[in-house]
Amino acid sequence: MKDVPEYHQQLLARVPGWSDSTIELVSVERGIELALLKPEADRFYLSDEIGVMWSHMPYWAFAWAAGRALASWLLEHPEVVRGKRVLDLGCGSGIAAIAAARAGASEVLIADLDPLALLAAEGNARLNGVSITPAMLTEARGVDILIATDLLYDPGSHNLLMELFERIPEGLFAEPDAALNCSRAGRVLGAVQCLDTRKRSTLPTLDDFDEELLVRILHHKRQP
Repeated sequence: MKDVPEYHQQLLARVPGWSDSTIELVSVERGIELALLKPEADRFYLSDEIGVMWSHMPYWAFAWAAGRALASWLLEHPEVVRGKRVLDLGCGSGIAAIAAARAGASEVLIADLDPLALLAAEGNARLNGVSITPAMLTEARGVDILIATDLLYDPGSHNLLMELFERIPEGLFAEPDAALNCSRAGRVLGAVQCLDTRKRSTLPTLDDFDEELLVRILHHKRQP
């Protein structure tokens, strides 16, 4: 295994409650390697700072099931993004953005509410020999395809998504089937169609994060 990425370890040290945790390099999907949280279940559950840890979860240090599913789908269908400008909304670790870059996208932009996620995703892209670029949504003009994971089931994201559906010609999304079935996602689900399903689990395996989930790959195409 390669040396632990010191860059990501320094990012984790800036997250309240997580400074003593460890980052390791993990092969997660079709040759993509990510700097992820090292499983330390005893510490995770017994820590005196458990409340702080949950409140400041470094989502970018996980390879979520939906992100893994979308990354694998993009690598199997490179023609969908080849030569196109892609925006990854809520990029997290950057796994989907990295897959889009590997699949031949002309440019991959990333956006996330957590500034550390943007730094972590850029670092992961460097580990995989590709380039991705942080961008404000207001700057994301001329985007051909929007990609996102774990977003459609959140009602708080629907207004933004519907706005982006008007601006961006196509969208690709990955969402856990169970989450969609339990959510109020009817507004956005009516604008997408299911292309595929696949099963993936989240890495690292902590608590119920090790559960294998059925993930839907969804597609949106703007009407002319």
